[in-house]
Amino acid sequence: MGTFTTNNISDDLGFYQILGISGICNGETITSLQPVGTPIPGNEPFNVDNLISLNSQQLTGDGFGYSTSQGNYASPFFASFSPTPGYLEIFSAPPFIPGFENLGTEDSELPITFFATIVSVPEPTSTLSLLTLGALGATSVFKRKQSSKFTAKKLKKVL
Repeated sequence: MGTFTTNNISDDLGFYQILGISGICNGETITSLQPVGTPIPGNEPFNVDNLISLNSQQLTGDGFGYSTSQGNYASPFFASFSPTPGYLEIFSAPPFIPGFENLGTEDSELPITFFATIVSVPEPTSTLSLLTLGALGATSVFKRKQSSKFTAKKLKKVL
């Protein structure tokens, strides 16, 4: 669970830029947002765009990324390429080996439950809102216990 701070103007598709993030994931404090246009370590070459929407599909296929207090990284995204499109999360832990095909046993790609809602607007002239990161879901809790390695088939990225 966590909180986003976004800009106050959406793009033509209704997505807002995530400017900040805070919260807890699997008992670890979220420490920073991954910069736009860069991949989380261990998931190269898939860059995050840090966009979120209040529409039914709230994340893009590029998703957002963040680091945690234990030195791990995560990147939730919308997997339109899946037989049943939905949200997945890449979890990457040290040692980081560049390239998505090199994920170790400590890394995973698992389905998650994701939703965000407007919680409050601190000042009408500043940021649009704080969005609640409602759940990197129940399946996210199992990441460390149930890691799964990528296959080329699982990781086809559709733009």
